[in-house]
Formats: sequence, C-alpha cells, structure tokens
Amino acid sequence: AKARTKGHFKIEITRQDLPPSILMIPAQTKFQFKEDATVNLKFQLVDPNGDNDIASFSFIAGNTKIPAGTLVKNTPSQYEFIWKPGYDFVKDPLDSLSFNMTFYVLDKSNKRDERTVSFTIVNAVNEDEKDQKLYTEYRSTMVRGWDLMEQLKAAEKDLKKKYNRARKGKKGRSITNASLGAVTGIAPVVVELPETTKKISVVGGTVVMTIGTLEATEVIGRSTKDIIERLNYIMEKRNELQTKGDTFARKYALKSSRRRPEFIKDIDDFVAVMNLKGVVALELDANWQNKAKATNDNIAKTFKDFNPGE
Repeated sequence: AKARTKGHFKIEITRQDLPPSILMIPAQTKFQFKEDATVNLKFQLVDPNGDNDIASFSFIAGNTKIPAGTLVKNTPSQYEFIWKPGYDFVKDPLDSLSFNMTFYVLDKSNKRDERTVSFTIVNAVNEDEKDQKLYTEYRSTMVRGWDLMEQLKAAEKDLKKKYNRARKGKKGRSITNASLGAVTGIAPVVVELPETTKKISVVGGTVVMTIGTLEATEVIGRSTKDIIERLNYIMEKRNELQTKGDTFARKYALKSSRRRPEFIKDIDDFVAVMNLKGVVALELDANWQNKAKATNDNIAKTFKDFNPGE
C-alpha cells in the first residue's frame, strides 16, 4: 500500500537586491572647455529598490582643484555637477590640462555604479583683465599728456607776463651795476639823455645806470628775442600735444580698439611728442606740482574725446 502525505506550500515573492545605475546628461565621456566656461552635468540615479535605497552619490577627481561643493543635490535621485575653472586653472606655459573624473553611486548594501568622464581644460586669456590693463595704459597716457599740457599752460602764462613787462615797461626802473674797473677821481655828474635812456649818474669808480625794463631785460636777464622764441616753442608744443592727444583719445576710446597691435606703438609715438628739448626742457621745474587733480572730467576738458567709461 502506498502512503500519502498532504501539505500546503506558500510561495512568496522575494525582492532581488539589484545595484543602482547612473544616467548622465549629456551622455558623452569626453569634454573640452576653455577656462572660465561653466561645466554643467546632470545626473539621474535609478535604484530598482527605490530612492530610499540610495546611500550616497559622489565623485573622485584626478585633479585636486575640483571642490566637493561642485556636486549639488536637487532631490535624493537628482544631482548636478556645476563647475567653473578659473583663469588660473591651467598654468602657463601649458596650453591645456586633462584629467578624469569618476562619478559613483552606492546603495545601502554597497552595490555601486559609476561613470568615468575625461575633461580637457584649455588655457584661455582673461579678456576682462586684459581690457582693464589696456584701459590703465590708455588712461595713464592721457593723464601724462594732460599733466604736461597744464605745465605748458602755466609756463606760457608766465612767459607772456614777462614779455608784456619787457615790452611795455613800467614806472619802476631796474638798476644794474657795471663796474668800470680801477677808475678813481671821478666826480658825480648828471647827464641828461633822451627819454629812452633817462639818466646816468657817475659816482667814484662805479657807474650806476637807471634804465627802462626793456633795456634791463637785455642787460641783466634774457633778451625779448629769447622770451619770444621760448614762448613760440611752448605754444607750438602745446598745439602739437593737443592734436596728438585728441587723436589718441578718440582712436582708442573703445576697448575693442585698444586690443589692436598698433595700440602700444601709438602710445610710444604719443609719449615721444611729450619729450621737450632745448632751454624749455632744461628750465621747466622738475618739481612742479599740478594743483588740479587728474580726474576724468579734467582730462576730458583738455582732450574732449577721452572716454572714461571703458
């Protein structure tokens, strides 16, 4: 005889612990960016056992300059990698710098998934910094021209005063002593001369002459001819400086124009115009201080096309 045994089986559904996975957008594995460009990668984490099973998401970078804060958590399963390499990331003289980054996700049972991407960061010129340096060159050149213009104005004004005094004369008289050497026994004598010469008094061995300012200038100072020559030179130099300064200010008023190769050459040409020569160069006070400040408004009053805005 056969024996039978009856029983009941209960079959329950079991959950398999599958590893998480990473979906990256964009999905490419190689990236190239210039310095100061923004890198933005989006990550979607998928765990078959639910978002609650995701333990962590992070990265390992082949470059120590990548801060941990570049990985931003939006939701338990959504992340963004946002990074902006600065202009000092690639050191000169290197043209570029390459490295790998591995992004990985772990679940609570330490099962993992990862994505490795390669980055190449290209050395780039900091245009803002370069433009600021070029503007500094532009403005400092204009300040130098403005300062010299102010000094030449002051010198011109002073020479005109001296010339007018010499030309018109004045009531007071300039006196000069001219030694006659070893002359003795001369009695005081007053001689009436034409009005242009006035009087000559002879006392002892010394002649004391009282003459007009015009004549005195010829004897004890510079001649009127010398004053006129210096005055003409200063006026010519001022006109030349004004023309060159206006042209330079207008030509390089915009930052785009200052990026041209000829900008530095034109600075040298403008500076060469500022070089003075002869007596004027020797006699201008090296310690002269401009009473006015080199403000943008003051520079623009002299060189009307100066642009302080760029």
